[in-house]
Amino acid sequence: MSSVKKVIILDDDLAEPTIMMEGANEKIAHFLNDQGSKEFTETIQYIEKNEFVNDIDDIDAIQTFVNSSDFVEKVLLKDDYKNLFDGAFHEHLKDFSDVINNRLNVFKPFFTVFGSENFQLSKTHKRPVSPDELTSYDVIIMDIMMGDSFDSEFIKLAEYIGNVCRRGNYPSVFLISSRDELDDEKETFRVNAKISSIGFSIIKKSDLLHDNAELTIQLIYEQMNKARSSNKSLSEFTNQLELAIKQSTINVLKSLWNIDYSYIQQMYACLDNENVPFAEHFLNIITSNMLFNLEASSSLHTAISDVKSIISGDAERFCSYSKDSDIAIHNFEASLHFVGTKTEDITCASLCTSTDQLGKEIVNILPFGLLLAEGNLSVGSRALIHCTQQCDLSRNIIKSSINLIFVEGRILNYPNKEFCIPLPTNISKTNQRLWLEVDSKKVLAWPYSGMSRYIIENKFKSLSIVRPDVVRQIRSNLFQQMSRREESVKTGHNASFGIKIAIYNNSTTAVVLDYNETNDIRKILLYEFPDQKSKEKTFHFLDHSHIDVINWIYQNSGDLLKDLSFKAFEDILKSKLPKIGKKATAEKTEFMLLDDADKVSEFCKAEKSKRKLVRVIFYKFN
Repeated sequence: MSSVKKVIILDDDLAEPTIMMEGANEKIAHFLNDQGSKEFTETIQYIEKNEFVNDIDDIDAIQTFVNSSDFVEKVLLKDDYKNLFDGAFHEHLKDFSDVINNRLNVFKPFFTVFGSENFQLSKTHKRPVSPDELTSYDVIIMDIMMGDSFDSEFIKLAEYIGNVCRRGNYPSVFLISSRDELDDEKETFRVNAKISSIGFSIIKKSDLLHDNAELTIQLIYEQMNKARSSNKSLSEFTNQLELAIKQSTINVLKSLWNIDYSYIQQMYACLDNENVPFAEHFLNIITSNMLFNLEASSSLHTAISDVKSIISGDAERFCSYSKDSDIAIHNFEASLHFVGTKTEDITCASLCTSTDQLGKEIVNILPFGLLLAEGNLSVGSRALIHCTQQCDLSRNIIKSSINLIFVEGRILNYPNKEFCIPLPTNISKTNQRLWLEVDSKKVLAWPYSGMSRYIIENKFKSLSIVRPDVVRQIRSNLFQQMSRREESVKTGHNASFGIKIAIYNNSTTAVVLDYNETNDIRKILLYEFPDQKSKEKTFHFLDHSHIDVINWIYQNSGDLLKDLSFKAFEDILKSKLPKIGKKATAEKTEFMLLDDADKVSEFCKAEKSKRKLVRVIFYKFN
């Protein structure tokens, strides 16, 4: 079987240019179609000199040539032709050349990566009507908007791409677009294309003009090609899960429409008697019923087994190249710790509820697990988590001997200590990733009157509600009631690190650089994995920002890294980083992970003898 990969680029900007094309200065066409103009006369002479037209007296033949793509290639883009003119027309010609070149510049990273003998590269400016015409390709690079019927049928375009993948052999797909507003459609596209995120990438054309564009395309493609079976398995699993969720929803709806009103009355009476929020309990029943139906799906279990077998066989870690996936993953993890219920603003009036009503309303005013932040939400804001045990959130709360229990925390823009949980992004106006650092050693325990006054005076605002099982874990840490504290499994735990590079270019002293932005240290996230053999954690740089880091290190290292390829560098970051306190070496490059920023200077000091070395140091924020 041939090892040559078939690649196709589809973009209406690849159409052969003419002076009548979109984006061309209309004055050029005006002058060159005006037989009485000086520009027309000079052009006729240039054409005659170079023998581009057989009969120079055939005006129709001249006009046909002038309005063709051959004229642009053989005449208009030539410097000696442009230099025949001065003034405005010369500037029009230069601008036209810039338009042509700029259109092609966005494709340069693809031309470079897929221009070797290992690839058979095709180009077209029209999208085939049938997806079957693209199923033979291994790599598909497609403009989203190509001036056809799919431009106004975005969902149909997504289904079209999905059919190309499923009918073919799950090719690597790059979707490109010059329209920023299509960013909002990425999620819609992924849902309707039904291809896993490891199978295709959506890139702005403006990003293809950046210095690291070629590096990005190269690394994304190599991972896509390697992960083809994983892409297929994950896509099939997600499709099966989607079907199971839909069926589970149908089953829940059937149950809901068959519930007697008397059951709802009974439920409310029992909950009201125990002072348990009705909405919380009812939604818990619904979600439990949905989960029950999912657990009962044999086809879903088969799909889970299939994807498990693929994942367990993947020794290599795969990176993320999508900025959108960060938010999706973050919110997935946040939903384990927080409920989706919108919280009411706490006011002085609500906290000053009369004694007669307080015992009944306390679970609504200050629900178990309520998260409060001081002032306007920002990084560093002090937070409070309501941890009063639920049996005390009742009519007993008015007793002066009963304290409300709150544990303090802090809002962070990167995870810090061990007990640091992701916050839902919808609590932030900018939809940014934030974490809640919980400090179980800082406790506020006051009667209701004192605590309510403290909340109002310090302008605490409600943000969200922590799930009951997480609050109980916080209480367990607080009171140390167990010999071995129960902790939830951390499936998406990350650690924040800073980066320094020490560059020894045939010298005993190093040039030390911080990975920063406007003098602020740029933190990065390393994914933590358990190591079954050594029982120590391993760290992996899988976040999409690894592309920027690689590019930054290469740009600042001169030719010291010429023997270390981008791919080899990425392989180290994603799967071969040393454990804390250890060192890994490859081609004049050392990688180190430190658990304390104060230790960094020790590894950036002068050497005893001259060296050619780049030392990459990741140091943990405490």
